Amino acid sequence: MDFLQLWQNGIKNVVATSGTSLTENHAKLIRRYTGEVTLCYDSDSAGIKAAERGGQILFQNNLEVKVLILPAGEDPDSFVRSHGPSEFHSLVETAQSFYDFKLEYLLKTIGSDTVSRQSKVVSELLESLAAHPDMIKVNFFVNKIARKFGLQEQALMAELQKKRRIYRTRQQRLQERQTKETAEPGTSMFLTGAWSAEKDVIVLLLNHFEKMKDVIFEVLRDEEFSNENLRSVFCYIRDHQDQSAKDLTHLVLVETTDEQIVSMLTADLFKEIENPAQYLNDCIYRIKIAYVQSQINTLREQLKEAKTDTEEYKILIKEINSRLAQKQKLQKVFSQD
Repeated sequence: MDFLQLWQNGIKNVVATSGTSLTENHAKLIRRYTGEVTLCYDSDSAGIKAAERGGQILFQNNLEVKVLILPAGEDPDSFVRSHGPSEFHSLVETAQSFYDFKLEYLLKTIGSDTVSRQSKVVSELLESLAAHPDMIKVNFFVNKIARKFGLQEQALMAELQKKRRIYRTRQQRLQERQTKETAEPGTSMFLTGAWSAEKDVIVLLLNHFEKMKDVIFEVLRDEEFSNENLRSVFCYIRDHQDQSAKDLTHLVLVETTDEQIVSMLTADLFKEIENPAQYLNDCIYRIKIAYVQSQINTLREQLKEAKTDTEEYKILIKEINSRLAQKQKLQKVFSQD
């Protein structure tokens, strides 16, 4: 309702994140359209925690992030209905930078009345910076931390470098684990198998454009494509669907710069498939299952790093259970088709 209320009142540069489940994939998708994001969740404790977690994901993907905290008891839907879109626009102008929001959040949840607690706040802020790719911006934030707590920048940078090494090692291990899963029997569907299904959906789309375009564009979202090049082709076809099937096929082959993708598509174009509708159904299932599984894997990695007695841990457990339920629902729905 929050998204719809804003849209109906003329505030259309908005997206909904399905509760609190903002992910790395969302961040990468958003970066294709804008470099600035203002988060606006409910003003309760769960909403504030979601803003902190979601803001961190956007922040470490080099987006300029602000956080808008609504008055107590309000959400975007109720606020716009009560005060109107003009007041909401004015409120957006007061949004905090993610750094200021994070600092305020940490001071409130950890405290600053002892050196130990101040040290913990600083450590959490540096942890937040460890994943940020832009070192110029990182240096700017380190300077702010040093001035806020009266610390030496050199000492902070030394500690930050330790945390960045730990972060890189963690990411490398995650990548190695995913690569290993690709090679293991029974798990390749979630990576290479998904790419194969994505390629086949595009081939089916080009071969049976008029018959299949409506169902494909209704059921599949571009963020569900794990292969970036195939995702780009999918988006190109969707954005040029006013072309004839023949012209569209030609444009795709001409405009696609990845020679490997072109080679795969041309190898299968016009290939006869006994039951195209059923085959499409199978491909959609494989893509959607792979997408949900990738989200589960990411959440499980985050769970390993979360502390068990925190609100973040509870939110991650809830998100994992939600994705597992979604996976079971997909398996049930597609097994009936």
